[in-house]
Amino acid sequence: FAAILAFSLVGILLLLIPDAGEEIGWRGYLLPRMIDARLPQPILLSSLIWGAWHLPVVFSGVYASSPSHLLSAAGLIIATLAFGTLLSWLRLGTGSVWPCVVAHAAWNSVINGGFTLATHNATENIWVGETGIVVAVTLVLAVWVLGRSWKPANLYAE
Repeated sequence: FAAILAFSLVGILLLLIPDAGEEIGWRGYLLPRMIDARLPQPILLSSLIWGAWHLPVVFSGVYASSPSHLLSAAGLIIATLAFGTLLSWLRLGTGSVWPCVVAHAAWNSVINGGFTLATHNATENIWVGETGIVVAVTLVLAVWVLGRSWKPANLYAE
């Protein structure tokens, strides 16, 4: 347990810069522009674009891939829709992109580090990897539970 915790903490620090690039782009720039443009469902749309951005490396087998690239892609889209929603709520609720950067770095460190280290073969990644079924379902449930108690008010309030 201590090794996974230490690996995750070091991973968070190492991932702050690359994840800052993603979050500044997706939640810091794109999401507010979509809201300003009054696009329908800007949180859903920006999260879908974020997920689609990852698909080429999933289908190539380079990133977050299980034996089934199609299943990995489906899991990734579901996970990025749900996690993107949570990050968007965090961005809109705090007015800052920096909590999203830390949350994204923590996510990548734990899910790609701790969970990947805990699996012994690629087949297990179908369940607990970043594109895993258990991970995607857990994220969807988190959005459902949190969405019942809080979500941004009218995105287009004047």
